[in-house]
Amino acid sequence: MATKPLDAPAKVRVPGTVSRLIVHQFDLAQPVPGGIDTCIRGLCRFADPSTSFAIIGVDAIGDSRRLGRWEVYDVNGRRLWFMPVATLDPADQRRRIPHTIRLLGGVIRYRHRVPRSELVQAHRADTGLALRFLFRRRIAYFIHTQESGISSQDSDSIWRKAGRLHRSIEQNVASSASSVVVFNPSYLNMVKTWNEKAISSPTWFDPKVFYDVDSGSDSCTGDRELRIAWVGRLEHPKDPLLAIEAFEHLSKIANGKGRSIRLDLVGDGTEIDRVKGRVLELPTPVRSNVYLRGRLSQETVADLLRSASVFLMTSHPGYEGYPRVLVESMACGTPAVVTTGADTGGLVENAVTGYTVATRGPAAIAEALVMASTLDRQRVRSSIDHLQAEQVVKTIVEASHNPDTISPVAALSANSSSELEIDGRPVFPGGMGDLMHRFDELVTKGDGPHLVVTPNVDQMVKLAKDGAARAVFEASNILVADGKPLVWLARVLGAKNLQRIAGADVLDECSRESAARGWSVLILGGPDGAAAEAAARLNARNPGSQITGISVPQLALGERMPPEILDQLWEARPNIVFICLGFPKQETWYIVNKSNLPRAVYVGAGAAVEFASGFKKRAPAWIQAIGFEWFFRLAQEPGRLASRYLIDDIYFLQIAIASIRKARK
Repeated sequence: MATKPLDAPAKVRVPGTVSRLIVHQFDLAQPVPGGIDTCIRGLCRFADPSTSFAIIGVDAIGDSRRLGRWEVYDVNGRRLWFMPVATLDPADQRRRIPHTIRLLGGVIRYRHRVPRSELVQAHRADTGLALRFLFRRRIAYFIHTQESGISSQDSDSIWRKAGRLHRSIEQNVASSASSVVVFNPSYLNMVKTWNEKAISSPTWFDPKVFYDVDSGSDSCTGDRELRIAWVGRLEHPKDPLLAIEAFEHLSKIANGKGRSIRLDLVGDGTEIDRVKGRVLELPTPVRSNVYLRGRLSQETVADLLRSASVFLMTSHPGYEGYPRVLVESMACGTPAVVTTGADTGGLVENAVTGYTVATRGPAAIAEALVMASTLDRQRVRSSIDHLQAEQVVKTIVEASHNPDTISPVAALSANSSSELEIDGRPVFPGGMGDLMHRFDELVTKGDGPHLVVTPNVDQMVKLAKDGAARAVFEASNILVADGKPLVWLARVLGAKNLQRIAGADVLDECSRESAARGWSVLILGGPDGAAAEAAARLNARNPGSQITGISVPQLALGERMPPEILDQLWEARPNIVFICLGFPKQETWYIVNKSNLPRAVYVGAGAAVEFASGFKKRAPAWIQAIGFEWFFRLAQEPGRLASRYLIDDIYFLQIAIASIRKARK
């Protein structure tokens, strides 16, 4: 991302008030690929133009810049204000005084030059704690590591010697923050116990910089050339030495097959001397094919990734948040080989987009590199299309900037055709018969896959607050209103003809249509045995129907389905699939696995499998008609549903009020 100064520091006047004040050991004039650096630049670049940023950081170049003086930069057309308050290189982990202390010392020294801001953004727990007391403003806190990742023994942080204290500080900052964004999905549940407003987000890539090339392009590697790219800080947690050892084994495999090989190591850090020493120990033919590239610009890194056969990631478990460089490499169409624990976002699918190596053995990694080099680059690229920067950053900034107001995405409205819309996306206007006709059109056409989302009150509340829920709505092909309050609100807004179509009713109707239209229907998920029992009951009720059920293990949000389950799905060759894993897990599963799913219509159906199997009793029709099905379910499961229905879903009233006010305007 291009950055250039606009005015001499003496001429710069920072605005009296900005939307966000970012404080981090970061230099706007010195880009560093990956990590928090790229995150801050991406947020500044892709946020709504109305959001203004001022950044307090460091001078990593060490030239004649004056500390405590505001500088103004043009970042691809956006004006950013930046003030260095300490001279240090964030990538150099050899320090006597912690970087955070030096940064905060500079903040205190030049505090009188800091503009007012709507909130302060912090990317470290210790920084966030200090900023709470220094500025007394709302804090937007970003968590980039796994649980206890920064304090693990494989970390290079000073906090590895005081893990409990760091955990206490992080809990304190997260619990008091106005918003929390967690880049590691597995850590979200813990953070939510501290702050219920916390959301999980993937990282992103800039499609103008990181893009794939045609397989026939000169930028792509040939069959006889095997080029491995490793990008990151040369520090112990990233384990660059393991990459060199794997490359040494790879040279034996590749040369035996007559292939030329090359390893590009991109980055700098405290391990540079050890890395150089290890390279010198390699046999001469191998050593001559290892290139230490140092720090490179984002654009140069992208060119290197496009020319690589495979991207290699060797991080120790417990350290990575949501590895940006992995996303960027896959955006370039480059298959990846990762060690266990490095791919926290679950992006790599074995034999499709790369390989995850269960051991840290160089020989196993070398074999995986050879196999990965043969994978389809277009499939690699398409698997992360949903992680383009503009889409992801919009969600993050909206959620963290003003979390206590209704997001425009959650507001409902009626269009000129008197159809209900959610963020401009039309909700299916017909009844059950119309929906079955639409399904038949999609099945007959045979393309897809297609995702059907059935929003209800609970999902609308999540949509307003949860980045994962927003990604679900953006990926949907058909929205169907499942919830009487949505239908009532639609009629107030002018969408008079909207009908409620519940996911459980769609399953029943598709079972009947299975016999009449020859559809193959598959039920996926639910409690153990529920899918098979539901299929058996529906088949008995509808002679001639073709319904099967598959149980699946418990999955974390964004976790990939085990290969054996996908194999069963392909063997069944269904026309309609009901995913019953709960919202938004079921729809996120569809998004993550979309490129590997058979062509079918996929319906997020939640508890439909439990009703169809008899595992749970559904509310009588008259209770559904008056909109009190939620109360019936609450009476059945008060412990699990009380918080959702009596606390969380009250937020829907604010959504309704905001929608009505918007319609009146």
